[in-house]
Amino acid sequence: MVSSEADTVVKDTALDKADPYLNPQSPLWLAFQTANDMMALVRVEPGPEFRIVALNPAFLRIIQADGFEIPAKNLVGHTLTEVVHYFASETYEAGQWLQRYRTVVEQG
Repeated sequence: MVSSEADTVVKDTALDKADPYLNPQSPLWLAFQTANDMMALVRVEPGPEFRIVALNPAFLRIIQADGFEIPAKNLVGHTLTEVVHYFASETYEAGQWLQRYRTVVEQG
């Protein structure tokens, strides 16, 4: 069963003020919120490390439909390194997943 949490955009309110894209009046935010595709807003931090800033409702609906009963509070505000174990079945798979993000940062 899909929780009602999946019906609203979940974001890290502590990071709200620092990011104009999280403004509910922004056209980009509206697109993010209403998209049917899974979307996550991820901030690149030194390391590089990747922190989940926001998840759209589709993200939560889809992972829950796939059997991942992970509350948004366990994802939003956390780094990918901290949450990869929810989705990756093996350490090797988790490393590959994180490497994809690092490659994007390095190659642009």
